[in-house]
Amino acid sequence: MMDATERDAYISALLPRVRALARRLKRIVPNLDRDDLTGDGFVGLIRAVDSFDPARGPHLDEYARRLIVGAMLNGIRRMDPVSERARRIVRD
Repeated sequence: MMDATERDAYISALLPRVRALARRLKRIVPNLDRDDLTGDGFVGLIRAVDSFDPARGPHLDEYARRLIVGAMLNGIRRMDPVSERARRIVRD
């Protein structure tokens, strides 16, 4: 378990990563709001830092990237007016 200063240091160090991933997703899907993506990414970053266990495998940077992108994608899905089930029916 890490203390509060170490946690804050990890979060501060990875903030540029959140912004970079938001910019990358914005380039792929231009009609998204980058601030919304960044906010969702910050939630993923905090979740990653809080749940990170160095004994389990990947480095914090790799682990955080997955959770940040996942949180951003969940935010995109939340904003989508068409449900995933309806999209699946149309695809099938």
